Amino acid sequence: MEDAVARGAALVDRCRVERVQIEGGRASGVWAVRGGKRQFLPADLVVAAAGGLGSPVILARSGLRWEQRLFVDPVLCVAGRREATGPRGEISMPFVVQQDSFILSPYFDYLSYFFNRGWRRPGSSVISLMVKLADSGEGASLPGESAKS
Repeated sequence: MEDAVARGAALVDRCRVERVQIEGGRASGVWAVRGGKRQFLPADLVVAAAGGLGSPVILARSGLRWEQRLFVDPVLCVAGRREATGPRGEISMPFVVQQDSFILSPYFDYLSYFFNRGWRRPGSSVISLMVKLADSGEGASLPGESAKS
């Protein structure tokens, strides 16, 4: 992103893209709501990167085809306090229990630790376990009612 901006690209944030404008078979920009106002943002190149749930809605509103497959990789970290004894730091992920439908592994969720005020205690007193559920890859990304203009 930084390279693109350094080379002249404009980065527009704090807006909600509604649809891509197609002219002559090519994207010419996007329609977005920014500051409560709907506006057209012209572009030479449009990259749909609104995530697995947001991108299909934008593509459907734009009249474009998209893959209706959806794969979700749900992960939950369960954490608790422990006495600050024994080894310091994270137990590495190579210790894993893998079954057909789930994986259990030691994992320290650094983002939660740094951004969640409830975790403001010494890291040496937090131990966490990652629970990762398997997805069949047979889900679908359907825009539903939210895709209608």
